[in-house]
Amino acid sequence: MNTLRSVILSAVLFIGVAAFAYPSLLGPTGGANLPTARVAKPGELICAVDGISNGNSVYEGGSYWTWYGWVTESVSVTTSKTYDYRFLYGMRNNMEIGGTYNSQNSYTKINDNGSIYNSKTSLNNWGLNFKQVSSNDFLDFRAGWGVVYQNYSSGGNVEQLYGVLSNAWRTEKGTAYQVSYGLNWTALDNVANFNGSSSQTNATRLYIDMEVAFANKINLSGEYQFQGDIDQTALESFVMRYPYSTHWCCQLGWTNAYRGVLGNKSQTISLGLAYKNTPW
Repeated sequence: MNTLRSVILSAVLFIGVAAFAYPSLLGPTGGANLPTARVAKPGELICAVDGISNGNSVYEGGSYWTWYGWVTESVSVTTSKTYDYRFLYGMRNNMEIGGTYNSQNSYTKINDNGSIYNSKTSLNNWGLNFKQVSSNDFLDFRAGWGVVYQNYSSGGNVEQLYGVLSNAWRTEKGTAYQVSYGLNWTALDNVANFNGSSSQTNATRLYIDMEVAFANKINLSGEYQFQGDIDQTALESFVMRYPYSTHWCCQLGWTNAYRGVLGNKSQTISLGLAYKNTPW
């Protein structure tokens, strides 16, 4: 009886927290970028889009006098704009499948001796993902595993294989918590496309995700992935989500993940919207 009650209680808790199930920027249900051990319910379809903006001033020069006259140094400013489209569909047996498409353009403005040049680089990519979680808990943890594949128009692929454990609970005041511990293996087919200074093509990193769902339906999620050989720094993200109607949910996020994969020294801000065919 105690075992049955534990199973039922665990399922109720996960249903309560999973009411805020949201596709990560890479596709699987999770935080901003990293997956957790939960999936979309059978028959659920979630469609989401995020606008992501990152402005990075690479170098700013100026004008100064020399014996040869006025010299104007180069100014290079790069701005990246991304639209991240994705969907998730819940299957039977605690499985979900999903797809992503990123429309990403990088704009560079260069001022060289008074002349201005504008260049545009396409970094579009598409991806597929699959996840399965256990039907029962082990020591109050739900286990999950999955794969993520990304293909980039500028060359190279990304493959990820991960395992994750999640534990969820709810307080008497209605606040729900979930903590997840994961192990993420990432392989890059074209390292220069991501981190030209690194000769490493793959790495395995540990990560932690913490989520809080308040009774007023606001959901907060923070994640941290330890730095690997292919990262410039540890990956950090924070996102806030709010289902403002029966089928619509919005999110506002911050991350230093480069293309959602590597820890990077620059940051991006995202603003997104998601539709689910069942109530949030």
